Amino acid sequence: MALVAALYIENVDTIVNASQITVYGDNPDKISAYSAYVKNGGRLNLIASNFKDIAGIRAQNAVIGMTVGAIKGISHAVYAWGRETDITLSSVNIEIETDNLNMTGIGLVRGLGAMFRMSSGTVTFNQTGSFSTRFGGHYLLDIMVITGQGQREEAIINSGEAMGILPEAFEISQDGDVYLKNN
Repeated sequence: MALVAALYIENVDTIVNASQITVYGDNPDKISAYSAYVKNGGRLNLIASNFKDIAGIRAQNAVIGMTVGAIKGISHAVYAWGRETDITLSSVNIEIETDNLNMTGIGLVRGLGAMFRMSSGTVTFNQTGSFSTRFGGHYLLDIMVITGQGQREEAIINSGEAMGILPEAFEISQDGDVYLKNN
């Protein structure tokens, strides 16, 4: 299934400056559509924009900036991949929701050296999601409020006893890192 996006920007020197963009999805149970998809050196600058019930933003070796807005109602809000990727969100509120995809740990994903910066915003995890990195993704979170609701699960420990555990807020692996400042 090919990806579809309300805003699709591709190639170096392609720069889109947009404000007051609102995208509502009609089927939050599919991840083939994104509010914005930027790749191969493209650049998207958003101001006062809102996305609901549709996958948020996706960047592959591209730059996305968003100032004031919201991404809500979906289990995957931000996807960033590639060493040239830089996503910066300022005063953006993100609400990660469960959906019929039954996927976990995919709220905000970075990989292959992608950089994600967020300041003066909120991230709320409702039963699903986490900040996740694969193969060297980086997070810089400044003046943030991060909250979550989840169900306590049980894990069996070495002695065979059950131990209550909470869902992970950060899943960092293979050279990924997270910097928290003023949180």
